Amino acid sequence: MSHITNDITVASCFVAYFPRYNQILVAFRGSANIQNWIEDFNFELVPYSGCKGCEVHVGFLEDYRIIEEKVNSKVAELIKEHPSATILATGHSLGGALSAIGGLRLRQKFNKQVDVHNFGCPRVGNAAMAQYISSRTNSLYRVVHHKDIVPHLPPESYLYHH
Repeated sequence: MSHITNDITVASCFVAYFPRYNQILVAFRGSANIQNWIEDFNFELVPYSGCKGCEVHVGFLEDYRIIEEKVNSKVAELIKEHPSATILATGHSLGGALSAIGGLRLRQKFNKQVDVHNFGCPRVGNAAMAQYISSRTNSLYRVVHHKDIVPHLPPESYLYHH
C-alpha cells in the first residue's frame, strides 16, 4: 500500500492492490484542514479539456492534478504486476470529488475498467461534466445522507450538477 500526499494542499490518497477482488484501490481522503475547506468553497467553474461544454470545479481539479503524477505512477506499477486488475476510485466529501475526477482521468490514462464509489460527494462540475464522468466510468455510485450539506454544494444555482 502506498500513501500519496501533497504538503501544500494536503490532498491525499492511498493506492493498494486487493488480490481477492483483483482490484487496484485508489482511496482519497476528505477535507482535513482549513486549506481544503477554502478550496472546497472556491466555486469557480473552468473548462475541462477534451469535453465540449464541460466545466469542472477549479479547486477539485487542481487538488487532483497536484497528486496525479504520483497516483499514475503507483497505479502503473500495480497494473504491470496485475495486468487484468480493475480500478476502484473512492472517497468521502472532498475525497469523493477527487474520486470522481480521478476515476475519469485514470480511465483516460490507462483504458482499464474504472468504478467510482463515493460518499457524501459534493457536485464537481456542470451538467455536461456530470454526464461526461458518468459515461466514461464503468460504474458510478454515490452514497449520501439527505441531511448532509456537502452533497448539496456547490449549489445548482451556480450551474453545478451531480
